[in-house]
Amino acid sequence: MSTSSSHGVKWDALCIQVKARDKGVCQYNYGGCTYDKDLTVDHILARINGGQDVETNLVTACRSCNSKKGSKVLTRAAWTNKRWFTKKDKIEDIGGFGE
Repeated sequence: MSTSSSHGVKWDALCIQVKARDKGVCQYNYGGCTYDKDLTVDHILARINGGQDVETNLVTACRSCNSKKGSKVLTRAAWTNKRWFTKKDKIEDIGGFGE
């Protein structure tokens, strides 16, 4: 049995990188958050809304918070974390949070 996900080795490597960047802790912290258990990697801007599989558009989230967010677009500043982005990142890199 394969140890990689159905998304492929490249996705698996990206997930490891994102979880390490976020120190293995859920970045959303909605009510009922499990913080560091059952972690997933979530798209800040959902793929269905044009988000891309790039580190600047990905964040560590517990399964509970990931489910609560769903494909909603993050519009509140409190839901974003400056650590997710570097100075070289551009809005277009995460799928174009539009004007």
